[in-house]
Amino acid sequence: MCDRDALDTTGKYAQDYPYDSPQRSTMTGRRNAVESYNGMLKEKDHEALEDGGRRRVRGFAKQALIVALMVFSANVRSIRTFMQGYHDKLSPSPTDPGPDCPTGRRDLDKPDSSADEPPPLRTAA
Repeated sequence: MCDRDALDTTGKYAQDYPYDSPQRSTMTGRRNAVESYNGMLKEKDHEALEDGGRRRVRGFAKQALIVALMVFSANVRSIRTFMQGYHDKLSPSPTDPGPDCPTGRRDLDKPDSSADEPPPLRTAA
């Protein structure tokens, strides 16, 4: 029978949090988010950060600037994707405009009978 206290939890197999605990789930969730973002940076169709041929310049500062611009581009793409999904969930477009909506040109030309306007001061010639 295996006892938890008898296990060697030092060195190579040490864990900060017990297996299947809420703290470990939080930690692995954060790590998965970071790894997902790193994968997004490496996508071949967009930034392709791991492809060194896309940034053929010499010097650490130039390389760092190009990488910063690629990360900026990935952030903008991520925000746009989030906002588009949020907008799609938030406001579905109505399928029935309802009875108050004019349906054609003739409806726009009809005077509004509910408006209480004074008569014109003079008539048109």
